[in-house]
Amino acid sequence: MADDFYQKYGPIERRRQNGEQPAAFVETVSERPVYRPEPSYTRPTHRPRRRLRTFLWGSGITLLLIGLLAGAGLWYLNRTFDGRIYPNVAIQGLDVSQMTPEEARTLLHEEYDALLDTPLTMTFNGRSWEPSGDSIGVTLNIDAVVDEAYSLGRGGNLINSLQAISGIWRDGYDIPIALTIDENVLKTYLVEATRDLTLAPKDANLIVGGTNAAITPSRDGRIVLVDETALDITNHLHSLAPASVVLRTEVVKPNLNDSGVAEAKRTVDAILQSPLTLTAGNDRSWELSTDDLRALIKLDRQADPNGNALLVASLDEGMIRQRVATYADEIGRGSVNPRVDFNGGNLLIMREGVIGLRLDEDASASRITQQATVGVSRTIELVVNQVQPDVTAENLYDLGLVEAVGVGKSSFVGSAAYRITNIEAGSRLLDGILIAPGEEFSFNENVGTIDDSNGFVKGYAIINNRTQEEWGGGICQDSTTLFRAAFHAGVPITERHEHSFRISWYEVYEPYGMDAAIFTGYLDFRFINDTGNWLLLNTYVDRSTTTVTYVLYGTKPNRQVIFDGPYVTKEYPAPTEPEYITDSKEPVGTFHQTDTARGGMDITVYRNILQDGRVILREPFYTHFKPWADKFTYNPQTPLPPKGCYPNRPCAGWPPPAPTEVPPPAQPPAQPAPAPTEVPPPPAPTEVPPPPPGDTLEPVPTPQP
Repeated sequence: MADDFYQKYGPIERRRQNGEQPAAFVETVSERPVYRPEPSYTRPTHRPRRRLRTFLWGSGITLLLIGLLAGAGLWYLNRTFDGRIYPNVAIQGLDVSQMTPEEARTLLHEEYDALLDTPLTMTFNGRSWEPSGDSIGVTLNIDAVVDEAYSLGRGGNLINSLQAISGIWRDGYDIPIALTIDENVLKTYLVEATRDLTLAPKDANLIVGGTNAAITPSRDGRIVLVDETALDITNHLHSLAPASVVLRTEVVKPNLNDSGVAEAKRTVDAILQSPLTLTAGNDRSWELSTDDLRALIKLDRQADPNGNALLVASLDEGMIRQRVATYADEIGRGSVNPRVDFNGGNLLIMREGVIGLRLDEDASASRITQQATVGVSRTIELVVNQVQPDVTAENLYDLGLVEAVGVGKSSFVGSAAYRITNIEAGSRLLDGILIAPGEEFSFNENVGTIDDSNGFVKGYAIINNRTQEEWGGGICQDSTTLFRAAFHAGVPITERHEHSFRISWYEVYEPYGMDAAIFTGYLDFRFINDTGNWLLLNTYVDRSTTTVTYVLYGTKPNRQVIFDGPYVTKEYPAPTEPEYITDSKEPVGTFHQTDTARGGMDITVYRNILQDGRVILREPFYTHFKPWADKFTYNPQTPLPPKGCYPNRPCAGWPPPAPTEVPPPAQPPAQPAPAPTEVPPPPAPTEVPPPPPGDTLEPVPTPQP
């Protein structure tokens, strides 16, 4: 017992192995009761595991049986309704239960074919349109919904199929039909079908003829609201019933109605009620006939304070100024001061000053414009002032004319005789003029009327965007030369206009951008004498050197003028297509070239004015030369060349072939007749070369580089 109790290791076991026996210990131990616990053993039970296994087997068998039964039922249904839609199925409320897909399609077509044939009735002001479904892009998805109805409960897995069949059997199933409208097709139909309903608004107009004016009434316009009408049609058709829609339109008001023209009519009637008499004192008068007045009428479209359009009638002040300029020559427009020659500093009076009358052209033109339109009086007194000479031989040397202040120079090399004549005529009219301190000098006012009365002849100029004959061709050589003198004198330039395009004459002594164009009544060149002393203008035309020189004499102010430029900011290529201008004077079948193509450019030159070595003003002068096309005049009865062809260059299809002469049909032999006398053909016409092209009061040479 003790042996079983004690461990098989430790010191007691070692003594035993060595033959030692601790008696007392043994006795003590043997005499004491020993407690030895009984070994405990719990036997595992297997009953719960067997129950779970039994449950699982039972459940599986049950589910298998259910599945077999469901599958058998589904197989039975599929066989029973093979090729037919299951019961309790409808399409858009139509019962298609147990129908074949073809039967269902037939039913739907019977129901909706009328809708597809005439889905829409559109009306407007007693008119109606009944387009087919195809023409407005209407379609129904009949095939798709029949296929969907037949596929219900078919084609899925067992569970989904059972769920679908169960739901159909219990609640039924109604499949909606989708109506589709192609918006682009619908809108295209609306645009085409209602094209004749679109009406552009018509503004009121004023027709001036005879001695009164007649109003052409305005008219409202109309547009078809395609988007809004298409939306109405779409909303109606989605109910799957034929739609009846009123076409939507909108009235478009004209910009200018009858009331906006009424005042202009009253003004024109006042102007044309009778001829207008202009007087200057007791001994001069001029009459403007109703025909003259009608030619001077100008109609402008403006806006009232509320933004409404108005037609405003008035007399064209620019044209009035042209007429007044002719009266000024008769009254006396030249300077009443003497004409002076600088003569190397030894001032020489070329023509004595006189007490004279001077027509105030601006005030007179304004008075005519204002009084002629109110119709109160048909006689208008022009504004004429008596002018005393400011300069006499006694104070001539007190004017400060001691040195050249500004010099301008240009070349007219290669100019035609008419051009040289006009350059000399303009220079002669300007030579010796005295300009008072603070006075604004006007080129047009001092030259006067440009016609034969002042020594001018006709030349070629740009009128209405083409070259044609005009009085004074070449006068712009004088305005350009004076502009250069004023530029270098540093005086303020208050009006200056560039030419339409580059002209080589003006690029000899100065670069491009240093020209000035004038046209009486419209374009002027003006500057102000700010030197504090008088200025004297002397002009010099030298045929031997083909140069024009203008000098402004006076006293130089404390400033220095520095030219800076030119700077080309943009270039424009020459147009490649010619321009054609009708002219009934041209012979039929001919073309007359008036202008040669050239490129354009934008240019800036600067005038830097220095005082005491410091720049006090950097003043830009802008020039825009237009790109200019080859231009031809032709008779309206002459056919134009095809695009890309020039009248003077052969190309495909141009010029058109001459008509082929068809020989007469053969005639039976006739009795011999006397041989005819041969008549020689008339001489060929002599070709007249076209005149050289031109610019605004300028001929047009080829630009120099």
